[in-house]
Amino acid sequence: MLVSGGLLVKDKTKAAISFMSRNTATATVKATEVGMQWEQGNMKQGMLWEDYVGKSLSADARLPKNFKTFDYYDGATKLLPV
Repeated sequence: MLVSGGLLVKDKTKAAISFMSRNTATATVKATEVGMQWEQGNMKQGMLWEDYVGKSLSADARLPKNFKTFDYYDGATKLLPV
């Protein structure tokens, strides 16, 4: 398959823009608002963040406990690691 350099750059640019539109923070949240407690282990830090993010998703979006790598799945945005 022969691809011109210009077309390849154009496709890479589209892919980068698409990725950034799905994976860019839209708000800043204080740890105290979430209830996160730094330096207290994953259960008092990571799990509270996951629960906070989950409030904005559908009830069935959360994947099973201890699911490898990803925490949520949404049909529109696909897998969502938090």
